[in-house]
Amino acid sequence: MKKGNEVSGVELIFYPVKIQEGINRTKAHYVKYELEKLNEIISVSLKPRNLLDQKDKLACFNRCREALCADIERGRKQIIEDIFNSCDEWKNSLYVRHIQIGIISLADELFKHSLLFAEMPVGKLSKGRKMSELYVELYQYLEELLGFLEVNFSQYFDKKLRPPALYQRKIAGKMRQGASLLRSYLRKRNIKEELVNLICQPFNDPALKTGKFSFNELQFRREMQEQLLNAAPRDTAEAINVLIHFNFNSKEFFDFFVTQLSEEARLRKGIREEISYYSLQFKLVNQVQAKPGMALKPSMPPISDQLVVWISEELYFLEKQLKLVEVGPVQCNLTPGGVEKIETSLSVAHLSLGMKLLMDAGVILNQNSTEVMRFVARNMRTGKTETISEGSLRRKAYQFESGTVEGVKEVIIKLLNLVRGY
Repeated sequence: MKKGNEVSGVELIFYPVKIQEGINRTKAHYVKYELEKLNEIISVSLKPRNLLDQKDKLACFNRCREALCADIERGRKQIIEDIFNSCDEWKNSLYVRHIQIGIISLADELFKHSLLFAEMPVGKLSKGRKMSELYVELYQYLEELLGFLEVNFSQYFDKKLRPPALYQRKIAGKMRQGASLLRSYLRKRNIKEELVNLICQPFNDPALKTGKFSFNELQFRREMQEQLLNAAPRDTAEAINVLIHFNFNSKEFFDFFVTQLSEEARLRKGIREEISYYSLQFKLVNQVQAKPGMALKPSMPPISDQLVVWISEELYFLEKQLKLVEVGPVQCNLTPGGVEKIETSLSVAHLSLGMKLLMDAGVILNQNSTEVMRFVARNMRTGKTETISEGSLRRKAYQFESGTVEGVKEVIIKLLNLVRGY
């Protein structure tokens, strides 16, 4: 079997039923039978070599079309019946995902058939119809079935999978057209050319042609482009807010944003004005509502978190500078209020992840993670670190290593064993 999400039609159709633990016999048999029948039509009957061997190619093709449509319609009804008759969310999710992978695989195979015919010198049926075009028409039926799954069973539809290759090609073509129009819109509003290039880059990405993007990644690009086209930002600040809203978490956008802030901050007179400026930017970034489930790079931290951490570190640095100017030396093991700091056996990394866990679990109810980390940094110390860096504490909450996770797990297990003994 291929790595990742790429599974060939034949490999998927005979995917061992044993791994579908918990799926009842009716569902398992439906998946195997229905996909096997569609696979027979697409992989055998509609295979270019086999169709070309037929005396009446058009009649054979039409029979295949009728059989394929009948199976798809029967499958549509069976899916509805099986899902609605089951209360097990996990089984339903696995069931829909299995069908989804099968449809994608068969759609790709049908598209490959169309490409083969497009390259053949003998590629036409009666009335001058190209065989490759007829195959693309059949492909539409599978794409519609995939859309049926996504619309009616969205809670089970796996958007981390890649869509069919032809689907991606069509989306990529529309995006390239939209990018040209979008670039013109943004330039008319005097938005900085560097930012215009950053915004348009994902829509012209050559990788879109490779068919390796997931449903989520394509949805991100499609929705962001529509938002920018339908409600074109009036200036650079509004364009930045749209990117933060859609979690445009690229390194290039992060660098552009912090460069903008740094240049603006230099125009302020004195440390207090800089603190006031960065505090306002901190508030503005925090107030941009992020669109759920969206990200340019799903494996990277949200752009709003990255920006808030950077602004917080600047504020922390400026506040320290201000204290050095206005306040004399203080005892480093005391808090600002003169109370001795709490000492912990945890490392800074473990402490950081522990605080993140408490917030994520709802034990700490404060929504502003920066303020929480600032409080911890000012009021705690480790065995090795007298003064904890607030910036380091926040950064380690998003960039933790596997060793840190294991260390925190050990602490949690120790606490669990202790409380069981009370």
